[in-house]
Amino acid sequence: MAIETIRTSPDLLRAIKEASTKTQTADEIRQQRISFVYGSLGAKSSVTRAQVESALERHEGRVAA
Repeated sequence: MAIETIRTSPDLLRAIKEASTKTQTADEIRQQRISFVYGSLGAKSSVTRAQVESALERHEGRVAA
């Protein structure tokens, strides 16, 4: 397929534009941070998502160490 025949869906472009103007809530940012850390762990890691969440809470000073 030639490059000049590739077209981007107008619906996709509209969704991207809407997403670019949306402000994330604090909880959305927190969940994204948890997902990033958890996803960065190796497949052989025994760390759970709950453990990642707990570690981030301690790091942010939300829970006493």
